[in-house]
Amino acid sequence: MKKLLAVTALIVSVIVPTQATHAQTVFAWPEDTVNLSAYRYLDNCVAVGTRVWDSVRSAQKILSDTVFSFRGLRGEIAPAKVQTSLQECLSNFTPTQIPREYAQLAQRAYLHAGRFAEADAVVNHGLSQLPATDTASRTALLDSVIGNLATNPPYQLRQMQAYIDTLERYGSAYRRWSLFRNYFLLMHSAYMTNEDSLALRAGERMLALAPEAMKGASPPEIAAVGIGVRGALRMTRGKELLDSLRKGTAAFATLYTEQFRKSMGFVPPSQSRDVEAAVLQGDYWFPAAAATQEYPRKGRVSILVFVPDRVSGGNGPTILLSQLRRLTKKYSTVDLVFVTATVGNFGVLEPPPSEREAFLSDSVFRSFHLLNPVTTVTKGTFVQFDAPDNRRFYQPTPNMDAYPPPAVDFYRDSKYMQFILVDEQRRIVDMVSPNDEEGWTMQLLETLLARAAGGPQR
Repeated sequence: MKKLLAVTALIVSVIVPTQATHAQTVFAWPEDTVNLSAYRYLDNCVAVGTRVWDSVRSAQKILSDTVFSFRGLRGEIAPAKVQTSLQECLSNFTPTQIPREYAQLAQRAYLHAGRFAEADAVVNHGLSQLPATDTASRTALLDSVIGNLATNPPYQLRQMQAYIDTLERYGSAYRRWSLFRNYFLLMHSAYMTNEDSLALRAGERMLALAPEAMKGASPPEIAAVGIGVRGALRMTRGKELLDSLRKGTAAFATLYTEQFRKSMGFVPPSQSRDVEAAVLQGDYWFPAAAATQEYPRKGRVSILVFVPDRVSGGNGPTILLSQLRRLTKKYSTVDLVFVTATVGNFGVLEPPPSEREAFLSDSVFRSFHLLNPVTTVTKGTFVQFDAPDNRRFYQPTPNMDAYPPPAVDFYRDSKYMQFILVDEQRRIVDMVSPNDEEGWTMQLLETLLARAAGGPQR
């Protein structure tokens, strides 16, 4: 028996040799530090800034939907951790050696690193590589970097103004519509960072540029001019507009009309004011009792929210619905009415009955704890291509046809909600863009409510 065990042990030792102890693998945590200065491509540094900034934001644990959208909350500089990471990554690069085609990318990285002088040097170096007579290339370069300076500290806004001044000097060689767009960026950015004088100057220049910006512009570009003119009027004539609204919606509309005719030569259909708001129709109403009344109601100030067939994703709807929650909580006597239609198409999912879809739409709105919202839903109709295409083209609903069109035809080209403000006499006051600064919307509501109550006008 002992002999058998010995033979077995010998065979095992030959077939399965024992490993030496020193060759065994010992587990260790991987190295988690990254040598950012070893990066050799500018794209990598931009990616570093994006990743670090995202990590900082996620660690803040701030619910963005509770943050009041008001001036002064924008224009933040990059967090210290982002600046430090980018400074290390950019240590391998020399601003005056960066190729012109990378100027826009490099400028953004240096701005987020807090290295403003280097950001300017990158742009100046790019311009130095171009002949003074190459107007097209020089304006294209400046055009590409101006957006990086928007919604940033005052220093960067002043640099933005300097670049725009340079573009102004090119005269007709630089497209007026592009100049108008850049002034709009400057006006909005300056206003949101409390640079009022700069915002005012930019707004005045926009109104002067509008007629030239219209020449040769495409329909979407003309619509953009209308949006810009509206913003510039609010900036430069805001007090006059509110004073006129205290007198009446007709006076408010007249002032707007005069200014639009002066700047654009006509009043875009999307800017129609002081017209009667049509009574809303609907196949389904929530709550059901709302079907017995006519909305918008006379004697009540109303916010009508037109919701397209496909609302954009991301944080947009959350922010907009949260804004409405704040407004209705502050102004509890304002009627809030959602206007939408059924879609009947949910990708690979079997569509629910239209009654169920309407209920689900209303449930989404109510999940934001809005104060007594009303929802009217119309059965949507569409034209569908034959298989295998099967695409659907949704037709305008009676409610859509009864109201002024949005500045951009968002029911077909865009996916954003539009707010329409209606006074107590059921007259359309304004088309409030969801991107408007919230304080302006509040001023309009306060003026309308005080006027409806017959109280003192401020």
